[in-house]
This record gives sequence, structure tokens and C-alpha cells, in this order.
Amino acid sequence: MQKLYNTIISEENLFTAWNNVKKKEVAAGVDGVEVSELNKNIHSNIAKLHLELINGTYNPQPYRKVIIPKKELQSRTIGILSTRDKIVQVAVKQVLEYYLESIFFPSSFAYRPNKSATQVLKYLKSILFKKTFHFFISADIDNYFETISHTILFEKLSSIIYDTKTLALIELCIKAGSLDYSNHWQNQNKGLPQGVVLSPLLANLFLHSFDQSIIDRKAGYVRYADDFVVLGKTKEHAISLAKHIDSYITNKLKLKLNEKPAIEIISNNVHFMGVMITKEGYKLTSKKKDRLFEKISEIELLENFNPAKKDISMWNGIQNYYGKLIIEAELKEIDTYLLNTLQRKISEKEDTLLPFIQFKNVFKLLPFLSKSFKSSAENSIKAIWQQYKTQSLKYISDKNSKKVEIRKKQYSQIADSGSELVISRYGSYLGISKKGIIVREKGEINKRVNSNVLKHITIIGNGVSISSDAVDWCMERNITIDFFTDSGKHNSTLYNPIHYDSELLQSQIKAFDNGKGFIVVKRLISAKVKNQIALLKYYHKYHKSINKEFDEILIKSEEKFTDIVYKIEKSQISDKNYREKIMGLEAIGAQWYWESLELLIIQNGINFTGRIRKGATDMVNSLLNYGYALLYARVWQAVLSAGLNPGISYLHETQKGKPTLVYDIIEPFRAWAVDRVVFSLLQTQHKKLGMEQNLLNETTKKLLAEKIFKRFNKTELYRKQRIKFVQIIHNQAKELADYLNDSNSVFRPYLAKW
Repeated sequence: MQKLYNTIISEENLFTAWNNVKKKEVAAGVDGVEVSELNKNIHSNIAKLHLELINGTYNPQPYRKVIIPKKELQSRTIGILSTRDKIVQVAVKQVLEYYLESIFFPSSFAYRPNKSATQVLKYLKSILFKKTFHFFISADIDNYFETISHTILFEKLSSIIYDTKTLALIELCIKAGSLDYSNHWQNQNKGLPQGVVLSPLLANLFLHSFDQSIIDRKAGYVRYADDFVVLGKTKEHAISLAKHIDSYITNKLKLKLNEKPAIEIISNNVHFMGVMITKEGYKLTSKKKDRLFEKISEIELLENFNPAKKDISMWNGIQNYYGKLIIEAELKEIDTYLLNTLQRKISEKEDTLLPFIQFKNVFKLLPFLSKSFKSSAENSIKAIWQQYKTQSLKYISDKNSKKVEIRKKQYSQIADSGSELVISRYGSYLGISKKGIIVREKGEINKRVNSNVLKHITIIGNGVSISSDAVDWCMERNITIDFFTDSGKHNSTLYNPIHYDSELLQSQIKAFDNGKGFIVVKRLISAKVKNQIALLKYYHKYHKSINKEFDEILIKSEEKFTDIVYKIEKSQISDKNYREKIMGLEAIGAQWYWESLELLIIQNGINFTGRIRKGATDMVNSLLNYGYALLYARVWQAVLSAGLNPGISYLHETQKGKPTLVYDIIEPFRAWAVDRVVFSLLQTQHKKLGMEQNLLNETTKKLLAEKIFKRFNKTELYRKQRIKFVQIIHNQAKELADYLNDSNSVFRPYLAKW
């Protein structure tokens, strides 16, 4: 039998083996030697390998372990041989397989020449529905390859091969150790590593005696690797077969079944290898279909839209197996899922526009399975391409629009940076030159203002002078000048003369009696509370460093806020003292609101125990009061611009010489115009803020004014239009005027969007 070993190690057989290895473009093993590198001096390499096998000095490398994911939370380990060791094992397989094929039974289908998974199912169907058999047993072996006993395997080998050198070579190949990812050596004392050339052939040999034992018992039988079906003629026959299966697998082969063999009556369908076999044909089991769809959903399209090689290989397997087997209706279902998956993945690549010919290549590499889809493939692909083309062109257009918008925003910011002029230094002088407004300090020009973008002037504190020419120049251009004290009190406004609309004045007065004043009250306060809730939610979502206490109080108070809004909106004009009732509800909400905001800044060591509106000496209240004063001025201007009388109000009591309507309209704007700016400053720039003699210092006032004015000039969506915040204030005043004058049927106060 020495002849067998000589045939295996002959240079001719080794070269044939080499050509088979080279065709498969296999990966390198632990030695890192690629097929291309070995090919450079292949004749001398084969001669050297041949000599080692003759002399008995051949010693294989350990195989490299690679873990491949299977189903969810499952994986399998395969072995990667070195290229030289692959040649040797292929050489053994070429000779040994020829001999073993002559003794293997036709009912075994896995890992055999000219046999396939499709054939096993067709063979099973051919014997399943004959009247010979009435019961079936379906079983599979648990962890089969990894638990094969080497002792039993070599007993079986030695009973058919008497060449000790061949047996020794096979044993050397099987018992070669392995290296894991950390290059730790592991002995191979049990099992056959999957992915290694000789493993499938030897695995079939290991179960050959089991195949023989089932056939000897006059049973119908098919096996594919470690999955098998046994058919019995009667129930007693099936029971006897089930006992034999369990005993033989467990006791003789020292293996373990996944489950005890269960006996079932052959009805209209039998499940095997994920396929439902019926008299009419083959269908997928729901479990197999789900796994198949999962694989399809994981298809990856590369930059050129071509599927990844692994996915082409996967689809070829599906095409060669299920495509030739299962019924047309199920093939259509698979094609539909593939089409939808590809359509979705193509739509994700909207930034790339491909010509139709190149686009169509995706579907050539992943062709449809069903006849109906194949016949309409061209039209389906064209329809998807048209949709993709439209989407891509829109994406490109939108992308360009966004670029234009970014540039627009940049230039708007440049323009806005010059739209506000703040003067607070003692001794400053505001004058006019040929080019526009100038600011002098100590006789020197400190600032020239671009007259094309200037919209508003704020003067803070004492000792600032302004020429009458500068005043005239500003009034001609509708540039408002606001004056504030050091403490932030709004003293006065220089504004173009406005004549009140007498008809609107009458409408303002009538609103006390016709119910509109009541509607204005409850909607303004409802909007204020809603905007306070929105600001708290904004901080909760975008400021991840906020402590847990803030999170807890927000959850608790959100329901209370919602209840307050509900009670406000359900208020009736018939309620006695409805204004006091609504303001009382607002006061309860305000308490929770300020307590929540306090938690945002407490970690910065800032003390804030609640709102103080007049005479505040602490940092937080001083900032809030100062910010509100800046906001008051803008609301006042909006009220005048709308032709409203600022002294006629509905929420606040009318006071002689006080613009109480301004106090009404300002309410919904406080949270997002001032509170957000102030508390963001306290969170991020608290070290820059300071007080002098219980007042904000110059740096703090300037910084706060800069941030508030920036907020005024920021755009946001309002009534489906993107406009500046300060314009929203003006629009709100105009909307109130229109409502009172019956031009608008409803009054909708400002609600922040974030």
C-alpha cells in the first residue's frame, strides 16, 4: 500500500494540487506567504515540498483561527492553512477522495463531487411521498466538526487504508495545532477544524458507518453533513429507528444530537435544511426566509454602486440553491425584498449621479430569481433609476442652496454686526460726518459706522453727548436711539413721530367690553408659560452636563406646567377677577421655572434665590433686569410702529405715564429673548461677568448687550417664514392691532420653536 503514499506525494499530484489552490485565491496562513509569492519559484518550491515528504521532514504550520459571525450572538471558527499546507492537504484529498467515493452511499450529499444541497432536497422529495414510508425523523448533530473523536476517526481510517505513511501524514495534518488572535498555541486533540481542506472528506467518512446502519434497517434516508432525515414504514419501525439513531450517535460515535429524535407523520409537507418540501414543490420555512431577508438587508453597495464581493458571492449561493429549487411565488417575494433593499440603499447614495448603463450593472451582479421579475427587469430598473436621478438632482440642488444659505448667513452676520451701535463710555460724543455716524472719545474719532447697515443706537449711562445733526440723520433713516441708565432702566427713546390711528384707539378701548381683551390676556400668559417650558426642555436636551436634580425637577414640574396652561386656556370671561386669577397661575409656574433655572448655574457657585425686579444687587437679577430693559425698548418701538396706544393694556393695570401695553406684549418673549441669553452666559462665561458697587460693570453690560442684540438679529421660522427675532416682535404688535381692528379673526402669540 506504499503505492498510495507515493501517488499522493508525487510531483505531478502536488502540481495538480497547486493549480487547484491557485485558482481559489486563498488567504495566507500564519506564515504570511501568499499564493503569488509561492508562485514566483513554484517549481523549486514544489520540488522542496516533495523532498520533505519523501524524507519525512515535512512539518505543517499551525492553522490560523478565524471567527466568523453566524446568527445573532453566534459564530463559528474556521481554520486558515498556510499555502504549502493547503497544497499537501489537497494532494491527499485528490487521491483519498477517489477511493472513498467508491464506498460512500448515494444518500450522503454534502462535500461530494457532483452533488449539491439542491439534489439532496430533490432526492428526499422523490422518496418522501411514496406509499412506502409514513413516518419521518429529522435530526442533526450538535457541534459536529468540533467534537469528532480522533481515536474513532483513525480506527475507521486504518480499517480501509493500510499504508502507515499515508495514515501518519493524515494524522499530522489533523493534529497540527492552531494559533488564536493572540498567537497562543492550542493543541488539536479533538475535532476537525472547519475550513481546512481534509475536514469535510473525513467528516463524511466518520458518519459512513452510521449511514450503513440506517440503510441496513430498510429505512429511507438522506444526509447532508450533520443534518439527516430517516423515513420509517410503520410507527413501530420509526420508534425502533429513533432508538437506534440516539444509541449509535451517542455510544458508538461519542457525539451528541441537538435534540432527541422526534417521530412525525408524513403529511403534505416536511421541513429539512430550512426548506418546506411539499408535493407541489419547495418553499422556504419562515425562519429561513427571515434569515435570508436579513442577509439581503446587509448588502453593501460600494462607491461605484457595485455590491461588495462577499454580497455577490452570497447572492450567487442563493441563486444556485433557492433559485433552482423553490416555487415562483416565493422567488418573487425574495426579488421584491431585494428590489426594495437596493432601492433604499441606492437612495442613500443621492450625492452620486450615475449614468443608466453603469447604474444597471448593480442588477447584473445581483440578478433577479423569478421569471416574472426577469421579464420586467429593464422597466423596473429604469423606474428606480429615474427616481434616483430625480432624488440626486434634488439633493445636489438642495446642497447648493445650503451653500448659498451659509454664505447668506455669513454676510447677514457681517451686516448685523454693524446694525447695532452701543455707546456707554463717559465723555463719548455721537456726531455726523460726510460718510455717516462717528463716535469720538477725548476728541479723537473712535468709531466710524457703516451708514448702510446701522439700524439702532443704544446709549447707556451718563456723560454721552449727541449732536442735533446726528439726531436728524438718524430720524431721516428710521434709526431709533434708546437711552438707558447705568442700572438698566429705559429712560427714553428718540423715534420718528408716529400719529396714533384713532380708529385703532377706539378698537383698543372696545376690547375691554367685547371680550377681545380677555382673549389677549389668557393667550399671552399661556404662550409665556409654554415658552418657559420649552426653554427648560431645551436646556435638558442640549446641555448634557446638567445635574440629575434638574432632570428630576423637570419631570415633576412638566405635568404641573401643563396643568397651569390648561387652567389658563379654560378660563372664562365670566370668572370674577379673571386677570388676577390668570396672573396667579402664571406666578405659580414662574416659581417652578426660576427654581429649575437656578439648578443650571448652582454648580458654578452662582447664588440665585429668586426674581428681584427692582433694586437687585445680585448678578443674576441684574443681568435679567438689564436684558429686559433692552427688550422693553424694542417692544415699545413695535407698539408705536403698529399704531397702538402703549398706555392701553389688558393684562397689566393701566398706569399713568407707563407703557403698560408694552408690559403685556413682552411676556411671551422674555424666556427666549433674555432668559436663554442670560443663563447661557452664566453657564459658559460666568468668569467674565462682574459687578461694581452693586451694579453690572462696563464689560458685563457690553457683553450682555452684544449677546441680546445678536439674539434680536438672529432669524427663526415664524408663520412659515424665516425672519429676524426683532421683526417677529414687530409682526406680533401688528397682528395684535389687526386682531383688535377685526382684520384678523384670531390672535396667536409667539411660541418658540427649537
